[in-house]
Amino acid sequence: MNGFEGWAPDSVISNNVANDNDGGGFAIGGQNSILIGNKAYNNGRGRHGYAGFNARINPTRGASASHSIFIGNSSYDQDYGYREPASGLSDIKQIGNDYNQNGIGPAKSFSAGGQMPISPEMKSKVKRSPKIQNCRRNPAVPCANASHGKETATRSAPSHPGS
Repeated sequence: MNGFEGWAPDSVISNNVANDNDGGGFAIGGQNSILIGNKAYNNGRGRHGYAGFNARINPTRGASASHSIFIGNSSYDQDYGYREPASGLSDIKQIGNDYNQNGIGPAKSFSAGGQMPISPEMKSKVKRSPKIQNCRRNPAVPCANASHGKETATRSAPSHPGS
């Protein structure tokens, strides 16, 4: 299961944390969506190929993440920071995201040619201890599970303050 999965067009998903999910962190399939200031880490537990941020397409339903914008998001300790399918998506913009520090690579993107642009400001914001950086690569190192004051998604539903 993904932490957040959205197929509605024109969605805005901001300032959330998706961590420790069996699937990916954020899966987006709605056109013209905006993802801003989100964090994904330690997703795809025990499974291969998952990413913190996933652009999706469902041709049978006429839904896709085309024309969406990813701004200032960070992803670490998964297989990929960002992933999209081999074809069918267009005009996805990436601005100031940090998809580094993932096990296989920063991105598996067929339309953008690999690594997404990372701003120096975003790199300086993502400071983690070596313990967190190594937790996905070394099962003997426990992973931290802190939400840093933001909503946290575990499994398929986000937790809400006061619940």
